[in-house]
Amino acid sequence: MAKKSELIIKPQEEYAYGHIIKALAGGLYPNKFHVVREYVQNAFDAVIDWKSAKNDKNIAITVSIQKPSIFIHDNGTGMDRHTLNEYRKVGFSKKIIGESVGFRGIGKLAGISVAKKLIVTSSPFGVAEKYTLEFDAESMLKEIDELKKKRANIPLSELIEKHTKLTSEDEEKDKHYTMVELHEIKSDSKILFDKNKLIDYISKNTPVPFDPAFTYAKDIEEDIRKFVNDYDCVDLTVDGQKVYKPFAADLKAPQFIPVPDAKDKKKYLAFCWYCEHKNKGQIKPGDISGLVYRYKNFAVGDNYLTRTTIWNNNAHLAFYFFGEIYIIDSRIVPTSQRDDFEQSAERDNFYKDAEVISNQLIVLAHDSSGVRRAKEYVNKGVEVITSVNADLKKKEPSLKDLGVQKIAKLVNVIDNIEKRKKNIPPDDRKTKNLAEQVVREAKKLLKEVEDVGKPDKTEFDIVKKLKLEPQAEQVYSTAVRTLKDYFVEEPEDLERVLKVFHQNLSKVFSKKTE
Repeated sequence: MAKKSELIIKPQEEYAYGHIIKALAGGLYPNKFHVVREYVQNAFDAVIDWKSAKNDKNIAITVSIQKPSIFIHDNGTGMDRHTLNEYRKVGFSKKIIGESVGFRGIGKLAGISVAKKLIVTSSPFGVAEKYTLEFDAESMLKEIDELKKKRANIPLSELIEKHTKLTSEDEEKDKHYTMVELHEIKSDSKILFDKNKLIDYISKNTPVPFDPAFTYAKDIEEDIRKFVNDYDCVDLTVDGQKVYKPFAADLKAPQFIPVPDAKDKKKYLAFCWYCEHKNKGQIKPGDISGLVYRYKNFAVGDNYLTRTTIWNNNAHLAFYFFGEIYIIDSRIVPTSQRDDFEQSAERDNFYKDAEVISNQLIVLAHDSSGVRRAKEYVNKGVEVITSVNADLKKKEPSLKDLGVQKIAKLVNVIDNIEKRKKNIPPDDRKTKNLAEQVVREAKKLLKEVEDVGKPDKTEFDIVKKLKLEPQAEQVYSTAVRTLKDYFVEEPEDLERVLKVFHQNLSKVFSKKTE
């Protein structure tokens, strides 16, 4: 019997090489602002840990632009020498999935994609030292490129050991913080110096507070906390300017939709809050309309991700609303780029169960559209009645020629309101009463206009005077109707033309009878 072959692993054999750093620096963060988000994530984990451990609510994250560099500072737990030394390990993290925002151990090196150096300085509470770890990204990447030209590779551990250094200095014992310096931003990443764009990105993607100017902020946050146990936010400033989540204008009061697990109704997968647009059409500006997924209060994807994952039809109606969907189920995990959730059975089940949100909003949007249309027709009816009343009061001879138009308008008013008055909410007595009043007035005016629109006595008299034969009378009536249609917008011109027409007819028929 043949012996089983065994794979012998040499203790010093290398399984990862330096080109991993090249991949990290190149394609993982096409959106440069994602890099800042990665460090805000780590800072958020640190300040929340500090808040939980010390019951200290005085936590904050600051981002400052000091050309040619950018700094991200937090007053969280800080790191000791051993922990900061582990910062060098790619893909290494002690964070637990579902408990922390970041947990892959990759995002901490995001800075090498936008800066020539990544410098991390940290001091833990109770230790009279601060530690600084410096990654020389520029020299690291340069060595990788030079080796590639020679078809050579360098082990990842050797590359990192060669181009990083860890130092320490004295620090006050009660200090606790971490500061990340993206030292000397590269030329292809200068967009990070645009303060307005940086604030806009941070406001939409990180766990900053709701804007105090947002009328419903307090109510929304209270309800989020009832369902989302790990919900939290942190004060964050960019160059001293406090950043808040953006909000839309002209919104109705917030409503809430918990998303239960279809397999276990006692559990919730997510929690949604939303506000409907008060006005007709989609919410503007478009980049803040719709719903956005949130995981640990960090955005996952944008407003189009919810639109493409839980709206199977009428997707355009998604932007008639403004709100967020907070993930509660820890099995639903964002991708490393946070542009979606990792593919899994849990994610797919969630997307299906979350259709309860879009289904409710579609019904609501259609109902609201019906209410708006009903009110529009009532208001239009008021305008028509006012216009007809004004014409009737003029008592001009030309009014009879507009009778058909007025009748059509009044019939439409009555028909449209009767069809849609059921859409007016029962508690909106003002609109209901107005609708009934408009219909009554329209019916009354309809009779008056019909009386005015009866055949003109002048037309009747000339037919009788000229003793027109039935066929001639039909030709005459057709000619008059044609003229009325042609001069529908110029009643005075019509009156003059008819007068001349009648005179000429009289002359012609007078000659025939002579």
